Amino acid sequence: MTTSQPHTRGPGSNGDIDRPSVTIDGPALDQTDSHPNADTCEEAVPEEDQPMEAQPTNTVPTNTVPTNTVPTNTVPGEKPDDIPDRRPGRFRERLEEAWGEARERRQPEEEPGGGEHGDDPEAWARALLQAEDPKEYFDTVSGLARVDQSSVLSPLEFDPDVPFHHPQATYVDPEPQGIETVKLYARTASPIFDTQIAAPFANPMRADMIADIYQRLMLDGRNLALITNHGDIVDIAVVLAGLTTAMCDGRTYGVLEEELAQEDLAEHFNIMVSRMVTTRQAFGIPALSVVANMARTFLSLPQTHSRRRARIDPELVRASNMLMRADLSRYLAQGGQLLAMAASGSQDLSLAANFAARVRNAWQGFRGEDHEGPSMHLQPLYPGTMKIMLECQDVLPLAVCMDPKNPTTQLGSITRVRTEDDCHRVMDWIAAAHQRGTGITTVYHDAEDDLLTNIRAAISR
Repeated sequence: MTTSQPHTRGPGSNGDIDRPSVTIDGPALDQTDSHPNADTCEEAVPEEDQPMEAQPTNTVPTNTVPTNTVPTNTVPGEKPDDIPDRRPGRFRERLEEAWGEARERRQPEEEPGGGEHGDDPEAWARALLQAEDPKEYFDTVSGLARVDQSSVLSPLEFDPDVPFHHPQATYVDPEPQGIETVKLYARTASPIFDTQIAAPFANPMRADMIADIYQRLMLDGRNLALITNHGDIVDIAVVLAGLTTAMCDGRTYGVLEEELAQEDLAEHFNIMVSRMVTTRQAFGIPALSVVANMARTFLSLPQTHSRRRARIDPELVRASNMLMRADLSRYLAQGGQLLAMAASGSQDLSLAANFAARVRNAWQGFRGEDHEGPSMHLQPLYPGTMKIMLECQDVLPLAVCMDPKNPTTQLGSITRVRTEDDCHRVMDWIAAAHQRGTGITTVYHDAEDDLLTNIRAAISR
């Protein structure tokens, strides 16, 4: 894989690749991080793959509420959990918590199989989830959401008749309603959909790539992973809508000019999102029903900071993610599947200007430069994410920013990944492409390091 500009990994690089720092073509612009990086849509993919870090829906932005403000539903004299503590020394505590989170992420994945979980881990997981009260589980998962996550999403009431509101649900089958419905939802979710998201896929210079995707999915039975950074909770869905539009809206294939119906393509498209999305609605209907118009949706749960904040039992998280990955592997084994996921750990951390001073020394030591503007930090890939990428074998990298102030969609080329280092190099390319497209200094950290830990602690303070 080649890029027009070399890019440097984070301080935790394993040393296999040494890239000089990236030259910024334009001024660094500020970016609002609408969903701190998703281990599915925190960290919000499985314990290794977490998709976006979300905060409870009743969280009050820390920059608008005085530290002595107490919500009306709080007993006087008690400090609510969701209001940050700004006492002296609290930042040090947050730093220690961030390092604890990093250590937890480095732990090898523990799949229940034998011992206390018996010889059938999937049966153990299903039994554990079926024993949970669906309403309580729904309310707990809803705690992963953040108040500033997206203007498109809002809370959804629990409905016992909705299958994906129950703990044992791991995916939602597609229910396509045609390409016009896909475009309607995408344009409503993002005003820049046609000009910024769909346009790169529709570019005539990408016609061969679109034909290749059609060939591998519909005829050859090969898999492909669409990999992006994670700047907004809805960006991966909007990106998939762009590819759907390019493949189905008036395009023909081969000299026989075969057309591809969106209803057929939806059976080959898959997307991984946070289970938190099951508790949200969009455009007056469940958010998952919107996504189901174009893909099969797999649900994952964060394993570290978001999970602890929402007080989700780690055994429940492990059981849910294990079943989800098992179901996903069965579909990938059939072949002809495209999986879209925001792969950069839990979230893309946006470092605002007022936080820059807190990590200035670490930054200078890492980059050898005086960094004054905002920056974006892509967290490390989790082992489970890399397993999925390697299982798909081929990946299509894409850097995306839906911020109207500096939107970009940088589409790469289909690339074969054979090792974990290949997966990290794909994220290097995405970081460099994001920086070229937005002018925001963007760094991919291929391992936990001091700089990343300081940033997490500063942002969560």
